Amino acid sequence: YQRRVRVLADTFVVVSPAARGARLGERLVVASEERARELGATHAVVMATGFYSQRIFQKLPYTRGTEVRYDAVRLKNGDPLPNLDKIPPVHTHCKTFTRML
Repeated sequence: YQRRVRVLADTFVVVSPAARGARLGERLVVASEERARELGATHAVVMATGFYSQRIFQKLPYTRGTEVRYDAVRLKNGDPLPNLDKIPPVHTHCKTFTRML
């Protein structure tokens, strides 16, 4: 028995701060899912890096997976990620989300 799985891997969903609240991000995700289904995708996997994108996937029927706080990440030499002080407060961690399409 062999099963083929095709996966939608969303790379970026970006909406201008001025356009927030119009559900554009959610509509972009839903449109991406519809197109992925047309192309034969059976699953979606997402790494959401910002607060607003995480909120979108929490509202949609995605299952939340791993969460990684950026301040907990260490480089091979043990140092923290560089420039953490320059990352906007809405980008403190990333979360993975998955769902069947």
